[in-house]
Amino acid sequence: MHLKRRLGITACTVFFCAGLGVAQEDAMLTRAQWGKLIGEAAKDSKVLSDTIKQVVPKDRVEFSRKVLKAVAKMPLDADAKAVRYIESVIHCVANTSFEDSTKYGAIAEGIALAPVPVLPGLVKELSKRFDPKVNNLADERYREIAEKGVQACIDRNALVDETRVRNTFAILLFTRAAPIPGLQEALLALLPDATGRELAVGWLAAAAQDDYTDILAAAEAPIAPPMPAINMVGLPQTARLLAYMTLADSAEGALLIPGTGAGMFEIDIQHDAGIQQTPFSTVPTAPTVPPIVGYQNQGMSLTRPCWCN
Repeated sequence: MHLKRRLGITACTVFFCAGLGVAQEDAMLTRAQWGKLIGEAAKDSKVLSDTIKQVVPKDRVEFSRKVLKAVAKMPLDADAKAVRYIESVIHCVANTSFEDSTKYGAIAEGIALAPVPVLPGLVKELSKRFDPKVNNLADERYREIAEKGVQACIDRNALVDETRVRNTFAILLFTRAAPIPGLQEALLALLPDATGRELAVGWLAAAAQDDYTDILAAAEAPIAPPMPAINMVGLPQTARLLAYMTLADSAEGALLIPGTGAGMFEIDIQHDAGIQQTPFSTVPTAPTVPPIVGYQNQGMSLTRPCWCN
């Protein structure tokens, strides 16, 4: 993926020091107004750039979060989504400020909400704009910014999945922009646990060579949930299914009986460990089949299928 060619954004020479601009109060959008523009801002970088400038500064992190969530859900192919997401993050970060800490918030949202496969490209493109020399920042000032930025990411990533992976990319974002001696060690020290620090050291070493194999493998997508037929959990559900098996010639036949919670024609998927059971209302007619006892105050019974008579 050639992000440089596809990203229609040039590095801003004052990316860190960009002011928020002065806008008349009556020119700012209300929450209801900018809320209606979230979808269009997610689709069009120009709309995003124009709109965020009209959002009250204290609301720009929230606006950024909503836009980035919308971009992450867009039905695009992997390359198109990566480009759209990275462009959006760049605009959101560029239009926030260190003075009110909204820039830290925008950076944290960008890392926390990114689809994991997008993170290498995001860090690579965003770090170009963080170069302290380009932004005329002394090493100490940049170190201060990096520590606050990584801490903001750590706090935000605690609320999402793949926390350690995202924290590592947050560190990489700042160290890639400026290989200041001791910076990586200082940022690693901010990580909340020793295991996370140990993993990050290895991932960062590989990422420095643009090798993201191990870190992306660590964020492997979750396994798909089981089919409804085997998604019934707990003793009551198992008892229900076993009872039906006494009425059928095979396990497959039992699964076809409506009301098992697993029938192909009447899927009753239970994701809540059996808390919400579908109640039964009839009394079993087959004397050889014992009634099944449900939860307290819940009526459950078994009806012999007519085709078994």
